Amino acid sequence: MKNKTIANLTILTLGLCLFVSSAEAKHRRYREVLTVLPRDHHVIVVDQSHYFYTGGLFYRHDQAGRVYRMVPAPYGAVVTVLPHGCKTAYFKGIKHYYRDSVYYRPEIRSGRTAYVVVRIER
Repeated sequence: MKNKTIANLTILTLGLCLFVSSAEAKHRRYREVLTVLPRDHHVIVVDQSHYFYTGGLFYRHDQAGRVYRMVPAPYGAVVTVLPHGCKTAYFKGIKHYYRDSVYYRPEIRSGRTAYVVVRIER
């Protein structure tokens, strides 16, 4: 009986750990303020403004330069990797990708596919 109780507690604890880590990972994806950028971030310059792109999200330094705040995707930004979970749509016969109301149009640049953030007018 004691072993069965311990086994049940272990399974319950494992389940809670998995739930919490899954919830934390989901929350991290949408963190609005970062004090440190992840290693895999990319610096993107649009109209002489610097943006930091990671996990499908764009960030900029706050005025004091101490933290990075999530900002809307800037039109004209070029990324080489689409955010996870993008869907496809066609506008004027051209394939686009979208996620969270941000639309990306594929283009060939230097022989490679890149994705430009575009405004879609309906």
